[in-house]
Amino acid sequence: MCEETTPLTCDGFDEAIIGVTEPQPGRPSLVVYDLTKMIALLMRQDAMSPEDAIEFLSFNTVGAWVGPGTPLFLHLRPLDVPPDQFLDEFFDGAGCA
Repeated sequence: MCEETTPLTCDGFDEAIIGVTEPQPGRPSLVVYDLTKMIALLMRQDAMSPEDAIEFLSFNTVGAWVGPGTPLFLHLRPLDVPPDQFLDEFFDGAGCA
């Protein structure tokens, strides 16, 4: 059984919450965010370019470890894109082999 951990949230991004994880043995539930929605929020609320919003999130949010309640950030697959194609494009674009 894991110790009680409070899931953490990101200030100003409530509209981008898409769910919570089911707790696993030894792990707490976590808040899950849609990265595309987070980028759109920064563009709308702070007049950031897409590139600036991505850089901001990468440095200040997605890359931050704030303990076991740290949220998860997802790239959602469009329903009209087959899973294999989505994974190929995502990992090719991320520079992964």
